[in-house]
Amino acid sequence: MIDSKTETFRFTGILSFETGNGISAVLYWGVGVTNSFCPEQPIIINTVSRKVKNRFRRVILLIFVAIVVICSFIVVKVPLNFLQFLLKKMIMLPKMRQVKWLSFLLLLVITSFGLNAQKKKPVSSTITQKEVPSINFPESSFNALSWRSIGPFRGGRSAAVSGVVGKPNLYYFGSTGGGVWKTQDAGQTWENISDKYFGGSVGSIAVSESDPNVIYVGGGEVTVRGNVSYGYGMWKSADAGKTWQNSGLPESKHIPRIKIHPKNPDLVYAAVLGDLFKSSTERGVYRSKDGGKNWEKILFANADAGAVDLVIDPGNPRILYAATWRVRRTPYDLSSGGEGSDLWKSTDGGDNWTKISANKGLPKGPLGIMGITVSPVNSEKVFAII
Repeated sequence: MIDSKTETFRFTGILSFETGNGISAVLYWGVGVTNSFCPEQPIIINTVSRKVKNRFRRVILLIFVAIVVICSFIVVKVPLNFLQFLLKKMIMLPKMRQVKWLSFLLLLVITSFGLNAQKKKPVSSTITQKEVPSINFPESSFNALSWRSIGPFRGGRSAAVSGVVGKPNLYYFGSTGGGVWKTQDAGQTWENISDKYFGGSVGSIAVSESDPNVIYVGGGEVTVRGNVSYGYGMWKSADAGKTWQNSGLPESKHIPRIKIHPKNPDLVYAAVLGDLFKSSTERGVYRSKDGGKNWEKILFANADAGAVDLVIDPGNPRILYAATWRVRRTPYDLSSGGEGSDLWKSTDGGDNWTKISANKGLPKGPLGIMGITVSPVNSEKVFAII
């Protein structure tokens, strides 16, 4: 029997009994204890106290580790990926269960914090243009350079020239009386590539950016001199000028500008100035969606004003700008400017046009011949020569 008042603890090797007068006693060997007779009781108390202290120290250590991890992420800006890697390694430790659980919780907290930071990061609603560093050279650097003619000396004057993207030595040019010429060595030698197909006056040349084998040539110079000569419509080559075929617009007379969609060589635009000696409806901006087989007129000012310039926004090929010019040439005089001479803009690939020549900042009064272009690094900057 064990007297509850004595709080006897039973362990292996302990014999407990009760005397006749109600006094309990314990005989023990090994480990045994009672409040009254066990001298080893302080040892057990010390062991329990040591365990409590060790647990407290572990909690303090874990809290310290948590503070260090969070501060390293927020204050010191330690990369999130590194902290996640470190915590995953701590989770894989074979012992220290508390450390493993704390690492798991910290991994969840830091990962969720990183995701929230990404969600809160503002996203720009506009597409910013890539900044291009400006390179400025002093004017004295160019003093040793001088202009020189690179020929050919039998082609006549030229108002049409085009290079080829990615081929700095390859150029084409159209002359006013000698057709189309080509150089593959930056102008050291030239060869005529339009003979036997067409000739005469050339007003414009365009090479496709997406397929340099595709070339469009518009007949009729834009230099309205007393001896101005007209052309014979649009011509196209699909093999870099080896062969040619007529591509429509036979009554255009003068085509000062051709523009090709940067990604689609079959989508092409032509600025047609038209007949310089009389009124004509065969003038304005034309568009072909099938590589020049069929054309549609998409901009028409009037019967006396044709299109003299055309440009596609390099940052957005749906945006086009055009200039129309009222001009009349006779054997004895030249009339330039007036009704129909305007600047135009389209934001839907040429389906609709808006007159912008009356916008704020442009000169008032009758306008004449104009040129227009768009900055290749900032589509908001448009330049016009009037």
